[in-house]
Amino acid sequence: MARRQKDWAQKARVELLTKLGGFCVDCGERDMSCLVPDHRDAETRTWSTKGKDASWRMSLYRKDAEKGLLCVRCVNCNNFKGNRFNQESYRPSEIAEIPF
Repeated sequence: MARRQKDWAQKARVELLTKLGGFCVDCGERDMSCLVPDHRDAETRTWSTKGKDASWRMSLYRKDAEKGLLCVRCVNCNNFKGNRFNQESYRPSEIAEIPF
């Protein structure tokens, strides 16, 4: 990917995350390097990130944000939501209760 595209994608990412609130909706994390746009309902996501470069993904995320389909999560909460629980049973307070 061209440097110009990478620079645009990085800037667009920060702008999008800021527009969506700038913090994780579950734990309150504010470090932009940890935050990702996340679909509130996985069923509303109609595209895949596989094989797409950062500028393409950001264009798609921006369109979904305009439709109100996105929120912000930190990487940890996003992985926890996706890997441990389905959306109906996901509660951030359960993070501390998982025995390791």
